[in-house]
Amino acid sequence: MRYTALGSGLAVGLALLAVSCADIRAPERIEVNVGGGSEHMDSSRVPDPATLEEARSELHRAYRQIQYLERRVAKLEDDKTELKKDRDEYKRKYKRATDD
Repeated sequence: MRYTALGSGLAVGLALLAVSCADIRAPERIEVNVGGGSEHMDSSRVPDPATLEEARSELHRAYRQIQYLERRVAKLEDDKTELKKDRDEYKRKYKRATDD
């Protein structure tokens, strides 16, 4: 029984020593690798809500902004496709005009 208490005490002491030696810190910068390139997150604009309701409101606002940007990207992609068609048409007209 004496050895069990001594062993338990020794195990607890070693565990505390191991925990006190561990260097656990949050990273200073979180890098997000999306789409191949490395981008640094700008955390200066991250909201700091005080209540769950504020957090939900911020999340709702963020999702509205994402949906708006997705619609804008789709419109710009359509515009780009239309402009490429126009460009190709003008190239054909120019080629026909210069070939004659």
